[in-house]
Amino acid sequence: KSIAADLKLGNVYSYPNPAKSGQTPTLHIEVGQADTVEIKIFNIAAELVRTAELVNAPLTDKNSDGIFEYEYAWPATNDSGQPVASGVYIYYIKAEKAGYSPIAVLKKLVIIN
Repeated sequence: KSIAADLKLGNVYSYPNPAKSGQTPTLHIEVGQADTVEIKIFNIAAELVRTAELVNAPLTDKNSDGIFEYEYAWPATNDSGQPVASGVYIYYIKAEKAGYSPIAVLKKLVIIN
């Protein structure tokens, strides 16, 4: 099967969800071959708590649909390294590739400390 060189949305989810008692939630992101995958995590009050960017490097090979799979393990901390409180968090994923319209996805996950 050929590599999906364009941006193509597949599954986007987090696991475990809810993440309980110190478990590390992992964001699973399936898109085509993106130049960058930007991750922003907000609390339920819409305050930005964590940002991350994956550049030119899917962490796993393409799946059977030819869509690259990226994964980001969020240590449930804010950008300053402080643990986040129990609650609902919204994660925003934006994948970009030169010459293509960006793909954006909004999902939620739950942290239970």
